[in-house]
Amino acid sequence: MSDGASHSDPVRLTLSGPLTMNSVGQCYRALTRPSNGTDIQIDLSGVTEVDSSAIALLTTLIRQTETSGFRVHLENVPQSIVDIAGIYDVSALLAERC
Repeated sequence: MSDGASHSDPVRLTLSGPLTMNSVGQCYRALTRPSNGTDIQIDLSGVTEVDSSAIALLTTLIRQTETSGFRVHLENVPQSIVDIAGIYDVSALLAERC
């Protein structure tokens, strides 16, 4: 019996390809499905292209997941996401999840 996310293995997801305005809607739908009741671990090593939509996706996912009492963990964050996060002053938010 489990009484919280600390006893559950996180859902592991890998994103690949572009993470842009044209793809974030589909990514959002895929990422929010498994988030019910567990932490999410997202591997971004396969992401090939980003724009500000990637930051919006990640910050929204973090907010929604953590409001439910769970955590988002980011792995292999591309420098392009780090750079855009700096422009929008959310670098610390992302860094805390790496």
